[in-house]
Amino acid sequence: MIDMGQEFKNLMQITNGQVISARLNILNSPQMADYGFLTNSIEQYLIDNGYATLKSDSEYWIRQMNNCITNETAQYGIFESDGISLDGSIKLLSKTASQNEMGWYSSSLSNGIGVYSTYPYLQWNYGVGAISNFNIVFSKMRNEYAVDFDIVFENYTSDFENMVDPVTYLITGNTETIYKLANVPVSMDMGSSIKIIVKKWSVANARAKIIDLFFGEMLIYTDEEIVSINGSKAVDLTNNDITSKQIDFTVQDMNGDYNIFNPQGGLANLNKASRVALELGPVTDNGDVLFCKIDEYILGKPRKNKNSLEVSLTGYGRLNSYNNISFGNGHYDKFDADLILESFFTYDLNSHMAVSEQIKNEALTFRTQYGDISVSEALRQIATVVRGNVVETIDNDILITRIIEKTPVSIITLDNMWDTPDITKIDKPKSINIKTYYSTVKSTNTELFRQYYDKLIPGNMMMNYNVDHTKGDYHIYFWVGTMAETEAYAVMFFDNYALFTISGPWNDEIEMNFRITGSVVEISSSDNNFILDINATDAENIDNKSIETSVIAQQVFDWLSINYNKEFEYKVEIQDTCTYELGDTVTIESNIYVNGVQVVRNAIITGIDFGYEGSLHYILTLRGA
Repeated sequence: MIDMGQEFKNLMQITNGQVISARLNILNSPQMADYGFLTNSIEQYLIDNGYATLKSDSEYWIRQMNNCITNETAQYGIFESDGISLDGSIKLLSKTASQNEMGWYSSSLSNGIGVYSTYPYLQWNYGVGAISNFNIVFSKMRNEYAVDFDIVFENYTSDFENMVDPVTYLITGNTETIYKLANVPVSMDMGSSIKIIVKKWSVANARAKIIDLFFGEMLIYTDEEIVSINGSKAVDLTNNDITSKQIDFTVQDMNGDYNIFNPQGGLANLNKASRVALELGPVTDNGDVLFCKIDEYILGKPRKNKNSLEVSLTGYGRLNSYNNISFGNGHYDKFDADLILESFFTYDLNSHMAVSEQIKNEALTFRTQYGDISVSEALRQIATVVRGNVVETIDNDILITRIIEKTPVSIITLDNMWDTPDITKIDKPKSINIKTYYSTVKSTNTELFRQYYDKLIPGNMMMNYNVDHTKGDYHIYFWVGTMAETEAYAVMFFDNYALFTISGPWNDEIEMNFRITGSVVEISSSDNNFILDINATDAENIDNKSIETSVIAQQVFDWLSINYNKEFEYKVEIQDTCTYELGDTVTIESNIYVNGVQVVRNAIITGIDFGYEGSLHYILTLRGA
């Protein structure tokens, strides 16, 4: 469950999840998708005084460029004059090292008129690229902002040694919680930085607060502009089917954000880096909303009917982006954690994939073997052999994790339901046949690749080679002219290529021969048939080349048995909270009574569907024994 604090939970329970608002944050950047990080740590004061623990340097970096968060998800007491009431009650929550919270807070407080005696600043190291619009998000929840501040672009030349004259913008009299510096005429090289120097804050005796920084177009739609939202996501406990999450929404386009002829931004220029974050939250007594980021999606192209003021869009999970990408042929031993997904990294270095710490060490013991296979199918096979599941997180990363029944995060009572749950008993297969693949070495030190270059300049090299039915250890050899053949060092072998660096005493272009050797293997398979339910009729076949021994096959079957025995599926619309996540364990009342006692079961959330048109319909699908 998304951790939103007790205030959020209390409000959702008091209102039965019905007095709720929605917000859609669309971030559209033509320059970048995943670059950039902030160098200032979150409020050193908190660490120095024991209010937060610094676990690692990176934990407190504000990785704003790819988290799609444009507001605080809770009001945090940051030790200002209004943080704790005189009666001792905590008006605001204490700041902790929550992974769900991002943002920067200054060490110093403003004076009685909002001016800082020593100007706090936030400095951001930025990568390569041209800059379009530059957006600074202050504190929307508190309605606080910098009144007077400087934006300084410090730019280095391409040799990373000489700094050109900084470009400075002096901002005075700002009254917006989101400040947009449009059409910035600056191009940044690696090592350049952006510094935001706050001189005057909108509130006296307060810390400066910056929640997000973003290049490009930032479009925000709230209840007034939202016509409808519908979304769904699911996880299959037995990995028979992997589907990507999806959101469909329609907004009113009163401001003309959709203009197909406008090259500067807006809805008409969404690209593969464009994302939308959905936020939902309860309304407080004073009319404020405690928004929580529920999910994030990659946007497709907008659709607008002729003469219509409404624009419709669809967002997808990251898995959907990989539908048309396949792994190449490969068969190799794994030597480190990265190699479980290494052949995907050859397509996208920012793949946003991870294996949970819970099973990572175990995952390292398995060999990955792929033929011509889609990314989604390869992920399904990897997850199965490590007895895990593929999920898309609320930050739209792909995570292989093992979903098991845990301590329930909540109880869903009949009072929290619109209607009693729809309960179905799911059929199990009678048997599961799991193929076991194993390899036999037929020859060693076999030449897989040979190439002669008459002109070669020292530097980084990439060599493709034939890996069909081969395995490590691979070796690369080279020789120059009459030089004896020598093994190359510091070589990284991937799915179908080797990376290494050519260095030496040569100052001119050189002639060089290359040879890559490895072991040729023969791949064989055998069947392992397991009985699951003698009263059933269907049979299931698992053809997974990463399953190499009967012991692994038995482990996979045992894991499948546990999940198939969660044979009861519950479907229920709740009026409780909107912060559940796939894989959460909950206790659910059934409205079925045995000897006068209601049957209450634990179940795992495997599906979340929702619809929003001024009010929220939130439907859970659960599986349990």
